[in-house]
Amino acid sequence: MRKVVHLSWPARKLAWSPDSQQIAYISGQWSDPGRGSGDIFSVSLKDEQVRNLTPGIGCSPTWCCWLPNGRQLLYTAVKGVSHQVGLLDAADGAITVLEEDFVMYRDQPWLAITPDRRHCATIRSTDQQPFDTWSGALSFADGQPASIEWHRLSRLNPLIEETVEMAKTERITYESVDGWHIDGLFTPPVNAKHGELPPLYVEVHGGPSGTSCDTWYFVTHFFTNNGFAVFRPNYRGSWGHGAAFADAVLGDMGGKEFQDILNGVEYLVQQGKVDGNRVCIGGWSNGGFLSAWAISQSKRFRAAMVGAAITEWLNQHAQSNIPDADIMLLGADPLENPNVYYRCSPMTFANRVTTPALILHGEDDPVVPVAQAYAFYRALRERNVPTECVIYPREGHGVAEHDHLGDVLQRQLRWFEKYIQ
Repeated sequence: MRKVVHLSWPARKLAWSPDSQQIAYISGQWSDPGRGSGDIFSVSLKDEQVRNLTPGIGCSPTWCCWLPNGRQLLYTAVKGVSHQVGLLDAADGAITVLEEDFVMYRDQPWLAITPDRRHCATIRSTDQQPFDTWSGALSFADGQPASIEWHRLSRLNPLIEETVEMAKTERITYESVDGWHIDGLFTPPVNAKHGELPPLYVEVHGGPSGTSCDTWYFVTHFFTNNGFAVFRPNYRGSWGHGAAFADAVLGDMGGKEFQDILNGVEYLVQQGKVDGNRVCIGGWSNGGFLSAWAISQSKRFRAAMVGAAITEWLNQHAQSNIPDADIMLLGADPLENPNVYYRCSPMTFANRVTTPALILHGEDDPVVPVAQAYAFYRALRERNVPTECVIYPREGHGVAEHDHLGDVLQRQLRWFEKYIQ
């Protein structure tokens, strides 16, 4: 056993160079241990020197592998609300984009690739087409990949493609605080009522490390087929614009990223796309935290769904299976700076909440323990705020069982419909 280097950040997708003298990997600051994006680094086994190969890159790499020449890396990345495949020269940092403006798997694009680097496979999707397996043939020029020719291999969901009416998603960009430009996805309802602006459901992604990509997403189509417009903002903290954008949320939980969400809602209202008096918000994990935070800080929302949410940061630190995540996200030690934990907790401001809140949680959640849901529910009940708390047995940090998935969607829809009238 030999320790090559000490890492201060997580690393994933390790790739040996052809001569076995370097290891390339993806590293960055992210809250979820099993998934991540960041910069591409390499470490030399000869002198243990670590180099950041992509400082300042404008996208968020998620996977890489060496080409046989030992100089270039093939990589995948999140770019805005879509994905990118490119070549990185490890010597001088030059980047050549092979393909972009398409989506592989959610916010973690990667390729399965043959040893000769001439054929690959991945999972692809669009806002109109569910996920399927695709193969790619790399064409070469001057000895290096120049493009990829894709071929669809599977058709796993013909029933959905042939029977479900799906509205077209629109990519939007709007200005937020500090002059930052924020990406978002807006999907109108399938059958909008003539002369009436639709209600809006703001679906907030988790993380905060993560992103909403322009892909097929069943929650969007469920709500747009039931009369709602859906807005999915990629607030600061999201992947897609490099490490600086993703790290901007650290030490500012509930701050400017929340303003990014509010400014997106205002943008849609000003554009005449939605009814500003009928706006709901919801999400899971960090999306649940931001939904709980939203109704404790603003009267903009008529109803909320708070899923698997951190509502009180001190107890989260004590009970979570990733207790170092809150220290990174809040930029504070709970014993040295407890006021930061109070200041960023929705529970601290629960006495301000008047928005009806549907609280959903998995009974066996190791990441955000179920006590977080019970505490927020009790606080709202004691103040006569309309609320409901549903705990799903056997579920962890999310819902997986078929009947539970159906219950979540139907229950959330009924809750929103009840309070937007």
